[in-house]
Formats: sequence, structure tokens, C-alpha cells
Amino acid sequence: MAEVRVAGARFAPMELPGEGAAEFVRRGMHAMSSQFEVTLEVSGSTEDLDSIASRVRGDAEVVSSNCIRLRLQSESLEWLAALVGMVAIRCEFSIVDAPDELGPLLAAAGNRLIDR
Repeated sequence: MAEVRVAGARFAPMELPGEGAAEFVRRGMHAMSSQFEVTLEVSGSTEDLDSIASRVRGDAEVVSSNCIRLRLQSESLEWLAALVGMVAIRCEFSIVDAPDELGPLLAAAGNRLIDR
């Protein structure tokens, strides 16, 4: 081999807007439309609330020093239920607003877990 050449088309690298790649991805995910949404009021320690908000990647609004209002969105009702389950593992919460189908889905999942 006398000369190494790269095959394929060339492109100019895109400059990422905002504060880097993570911010670019976060903005893109928030811009996606979601079919299902639930709003929760979540109570717990500051550490637990910070952990939950970052793990489920919801929009969090501080209500008080030990309570946040958390809005979760998903394309799948099952994934939305899984996110609510992740919240339930660490914190007390109440559902402020949710699709009608979410309650029976959470109840069925709870019953399956209890029967084990």
C-alpha cells in the first residue's frame, strides 16, 4: 500500500449550541413531544429530591425545602408508570395530574409486586 485514503463523504463538524454536548442532548429530549404526562408532588430530603429529579429527568419546580412538583413525560404509558415507580422507591408522593389509564396500571403493578 503506497497511500492510505479514507472513503466516503466528508462533512463539516457541527458546532454544538449551549454549554456542550450534554446540554444539546437535554434540549433535544425536552423538545420532543410526549404522548403521556404525569405531575407529582414529591416529598423527601434535599438529597433524595435531587437524586430523583436527576434520575427520572423530569421538570422539577421547588414547592418547599422538602417538596418538589415533578412533571414527567413519556411516549409510553408503561414507561411513565416505571418512572413513577422509581419515585415511589425513594420518596413519598402524591399524583397531582395524570392520564386516567395510569392509576389502574400502577395498581396492577403494585398487586403483582405484593403477591410475590
